[in-house]
Amino acid sequence: MKSILKLFAFSVIALSCTGRYDVNDLHVWINDEENGLIKERIIDDLKLTVKYLPPEVLAIKELDVEFEKAAFDSLVQVYSNQESFLISFESRLENKDVVYKNVSDKEDYNRRIEQLSFRIGELISLKTSNDKISPSLFHYERAYGTSKVNSVFLVFTDKSKKLLSAEKLDIVFVDEIFKTGISHFVFKRSDIQKIPSLNVR
Repeated sequence: MKSILKLFAFSVIALSCTGRYDVNDLHVWINDEENGLIKERIIDDLKLTVKYLPPEVLAIKELDVEFEKAAFDSLVQVYSNQESFLISFESRLENKDVVYKNVSDKEDYNRRIEQLSFRIGELISLKTSNDKISPSLFHYERAYGTSKVNSVFLVFTDKSKKLLSAEKLDIVFVDEIFKTGISHFVFKRSDIQKIPSLNVR
């Protein structure tokens, strides 16, 4: 669980051991909507954001501040066998934790936390031209009222490995939590292939 939680610490600094790594530059690239790795939908006052997480970012988060390139390369290879995303929910008009949106009592609140923690895997899928895949792993990063944004880390895998060559990855969210309907977030393989390499030496 500790290693998973480290994936969500997105206040990234440039790391160094045997060299210096352009981690910040990679995050700037990912967060630039023109590069196609972050998708947003605004429905009423709710903003839904899905971000593609490349293997290099996951590997950096898994490692300590100082590490050997061989360890980094090994983790990148592991994470290259999956497709990973971060879906975030944010209230645009209310300056409070989004989990309180349209919540009338404690029972409603507890139901929403349960949905985000345990049922979100039933509400999100990844569609390609040939398959529809449920997440093999998901983890809800709870804000506990300290942020307007709540996020869920998603991992998709398939035994056939066809997912890794699919030209389009369509994240489908059937929103039974905030009642915004069905949303699609489509990522292109051609954009993923343009992600710059980290400067790890």
